[in-house]
Amino acid sequence: MEPLTDPAALSPSRWTRFAHEPLRAERIAVARIFFAFVLLGDQIVQMLPFLDWCYGPNGFAPAGLYDGNWAETWRWAGTLLGTDNMAVITTCFWLWVAATFAFLVGYFTRAAGVLVWLGAMCFLARNPMLKNGGDDILQIALLLLMFAPCGRALSIDAWRRRRKLAAAGDGEALRASRFVPPWAVRVFQLELCTIYFFTGLAKLGGETWWQGTSVHYVLNDITISRWSFAQFPVPIWITAPVNYISLAFEVFFPLLVLWRRTRFWTLLYGILFHVGIFLSVDVGWFSIYTIALYGVWIPDAWWWRYFGPGRGHDGPIDEPENMEAGPHDYRVYFDTLCPICRRSRAALQRLDWGGRLVFRDIHDRERMEREVPGVSYSRALREIIVATPEQGSGVWGRGLRIAAFGRLRRLLFGPKVLGGFAALRRVAWALPAVWPVLPVLYVPLVPTVARCVYRAVARNRYRLATCEDGTCELHLRALAKANLDEAEIRRIVAQARGSRAAAGEAGAGKAGLGQRNG
Repeated sequence: MEPLTDPAALSPSRWTRFAHEPLRAERIAVARIFFAFVLLGDQIVQMLPFLDWCYGPNGFAPAGLYDGNWAETWRWAGTLLGTDNMAVITTCFWLWVAATFAFLVGYFTRAAGVLVWLGAMCFLARNPMLKNGGDDILQIALLLLMFAPCGRALSIDAWRRRRKLAAAGDGEALRASRFVPPWAVRVFQLELCTIYFFTGLAKLGGETWWQGTSVHYVLNDITISRWSFAQFPVPIWITAPVNYISLAFEVFFPLLVLWRRTRFWTLLYGILFHVGIFLSVDVGWFSIYTIALYGVWIPDAWWWRYFGPGRGHDGPIDEPENMEAGPHDYRVYFDTLCPICRRSRAALQRLDWGGRLVFRDIHDRERMEREVPGVSYSRALREIIVATPEQGSGVWGRGLRIAAFGRLRRLLFGPKVLGGFAALRRVAWALPAVWPVLPVLYVPLVPTVARCVYRAVARNRYRLATCEDGTCELHLRALAKANLDEAEIRRIVAQARGSRAAAGEAGAGKAGLGQRNG
């Protein structure tokens, strides 16, 4: 019998890839972060102000009230917190909060996950009147996360582990640490599909859903509606289509999300769907906990793009990178002869985990004119220039490339070539380490102040750093908006580069002399 030689016959099937191909560890880690963050908000905003009312002796659920319920339903967790002593309740609550924070940042993730799950079981069983659909999703997710390798990425544990592997030089183990077995991600995906599908099937058994009046009745129910119908009268010709679309979305969600062409739009509609529920109906944090399940659907390609390990920056910081920029890369044009600019580039390189920045030299006039036509040399001397990636290269971009979304795309991404503070703010979208502070950069008045600070630093950059070559003259003339003669520009740049090269050779010579003397 002849051996198989056809490569297609040896390629894994779709089921094999679905069930056995390792996935990026961030896909399950982001579920940990989402649930821990939402739970932390739930604890501080909803539970802490009413702790005495919900669990104290003078509240509506004193100790012993639900003992019979625990015995009938085997709710063992309630017995662990079967007291209304507020000293005990408060101490246990803050321990639960501390465990949730440790779970959020990924510090001793496995132990923290067990404590968070146990705390949720105890507090929710202690007063079952507080439970809603969101709490059920929370308990299921925490149980799964307790067994899942959710601390492999985006955590203190992962950072410490990778530092040890890097110090040991174990490159293979370091690469393997970025992946997890697929079962954890797949279980969460199947959980979301199951929730939607069986919720839709249950609704099919209701008469009002077939009549198209269910949403109308919910918005008129004063016990759960956030807005009175008298305040916000939504007509039936709006609620009826919403009724049928929501029903179809839940029933067909598994099919729509499994098909690549409809996955993005299905998930986007699901987020908007739950935001609408949260704003119109008071069902606790059900919508927020459900949205937290969406993180596992972020594809591996997205995580590779932002969290690498991407293309390395191995060259010297005073030399441009001549590599070709990819469809997701940012081209950063900076002054290679400016000390502050070189230090800024070094800082950006350290934050560029996905290798999405490609650095160019503004003194390479031919490349500048070819890649960013319309950007004058004097402007490049005054401020950093950034050319953003080709919009429409990803799934989100392809959707926004539709004519109907053209304005939205321009609103989100802005112009293709930016300068100064606007350029740095746009680059921040590609640097995960600065994402926590990114919203601050869009707060009113913050951009105005930041632009003033940037211009002040740029205007005085040769006063803040030692200028050892002739580029100060170019910089000062650019600030004065004086005419720059091309021959003079070439002379000054050549002189500056020659001075720098001579200084480098002198430094190398001194180092060699020191080694010989040693």
